[in-house]
Amino acid sequence: VKRFLSIFVPWILLIILLPVQQASAQHGDPPPLPADAWKGQVSGKVVNQTSGRTVAEPVEVMLHAWDTENQERLMLNGKADPNGTFSFENVDFHQSFSYSVMATYLGATYFSQPANVQKGETSLTLDAQVYDTTDDLSSITIDQLHVLFYFEEGQLGVTQFYAISNSSELTVKDAV
Repeated sequence: VKRFLSIFVPWILLIILLPVQQASAQHGDPPPLPADAWKGQVSGKVVNQTSGRTVAEPVEVMLHAWDTENQERLMLNGKADPNGTFSFENVDFHQSFSYSVMATYLGATYFSQPANVQKGETSLTLDAQVYDTTDDLSSITIDQLHVLFYFEEGQLGVTQFYAISNSSELTVKDAV
């Protein structure tokens, strides 16, 4: 018990003594584009990883770009064609931006792997991987649980973080 307390208490004190800051949404216009930015095209397809096929129904897609400080620099809305392909034209490209496509499929949201462009490239391919859904929780396991205690404005706050795993090829959704 002494060993547990000697490890646990310093962490609790560290968390309690850290200042708490409110998160806020970005306000105003994004910063201007770098002078050496250029235009290009981002295209790809929405692939259902459960079936291994390109998605045949309309899927909402959104292209995002972030700079090296993780500030959002771009957000464009679109829709995949009936054959699952999508394309964004006249996209602002810069080698310091990371690009990712977000797809909403069966009420769940998925992001592609982030990608960058090299100076002068005019096209980028990003595929969005989606999965069928289920409400069966049997494939979900909790790998870790972290409980954090903190003080804010004279009150005690508690936050819990769960690290979970899904061993199936389905997205668990609407499960209680």
